[in-house]
Amino acid sequence: MACPVLDLRRFPDPGGEGNVAVLLGRLQRCESPEELLAAAQPLQKWSASAEYAALARAFAHWISDVRIADLGVRDEGWLAGERKLLLRLARIRLGEPLASRLATALEGIADGSRLEEIGEWLLVCESGDALLARLGQH
Repeated sequence: MACPVLDLRRFPDPGGEGNVAVLLGRLQRCESPEELLAAAQPLQKWSASAEYAALARAFAHWISDVRIADLGVRDEGWLAGERKLLLRLARIRLGEPLASRLATALEGIADGSRLEEIGEWLLVCESGDALLARLGQH
C-alpha cells in the first residue's frame, strides 16, 4: 500500500494565523533560529487560550526537542544536562574518582556533538584511563 508523504516545506505559505497545518509548514521551512522564533509567534496567542494551550505546549516541545536540534542550536541548559548525564554514567560505570576528573574536562566543552561522542566512549572504553586518554587525543 503506497502512502504519499506531504512535504510541507515545498508548499508556498497560504497565510493565516489560526491554521495548524499552516503553522507546521512555517516551522518546518525555518532555516535559522531567528526564522523559527518569528514563525512560532502564534503559539503565544494559542497558549493564552484554554482551548489551545495543550496544543501550544505540544508545539513548543516539538520545537525544542526536534527543530532546534535540526538547526544545530543547543542552549546552555541542554549542554549542562548532557554533561550531568555523562558524569552520572561515568560514576556508575567507572567510579567517583574518574567522574571527578571527567567533570573538569567536560566544563570546557560547548559542542553538543562532542559531548555525544564522549557518551559513546563511555560505553566502549575499557577503563577510566582509556577514556581520559581518548579525551586527550581529540
